[in-house]
Amino acid sequence: MSPIQPRECLHCKELFVPNAHNPSRQKFCLKPGCRKASKAESQRRWLRKPGSTRHFRDEENVQRVQAWRRAHPGYWKRAANPVVALPDICISQVIDHQEVGSVVSVLPLQDLVPTPKIPLQDLVPPLPTQDPLLVGLISHLIDSPLQENVAQATQGLILKGRCILGLSPGMPT
Repeated sequence: MSPIQPRECLHCKELFVPNAHNPSRQKFCLKPGCRKASKAESQRRWLRKPGSTRHFRDEENVQRVQAWRRAHPGYWKRAANPVVALPDICISQVIDHQEVGSVVSVLPLQDLVPTPKIPLQDLVPPLPTQDPLLVGLISHLIDSPLQENVAQATQGLILKGRCILGLSPGMPT
């Protein structure tokens, strides 16, 4: 097999190497402007052929398309209501709304001696949610196992969420 010879693009006049699958027919390079020129030339050639202006517009094809549309009502509407590919696997949990009470002050985290992070359960009232996943996630994000810090961060996150959702402080969630 002989190597593919570069050729001049009919639009930009620069040399390019045609596609190896059909090198004898490619007359334009792959630059965006040259691709548009190629499409325009192809369209001109098509429209010069006899009968191309009425192609698929005769009565037989019109009836075929109308019959298909009757057999598939609402086909064009499906894209507006896509089917969710992945189901929601989270289990909904009703959470009793409780206000977070005042936080008892203790030494700042920097002053604490590096010890294993053990939560201090009895310093503050229970959190608004007792979901271990949420409590663990917030504890991880703030890098503190202290329940008072988790409670403070949770209260801030709840306020931010209510603000984003446009809920006033007294409105139920």
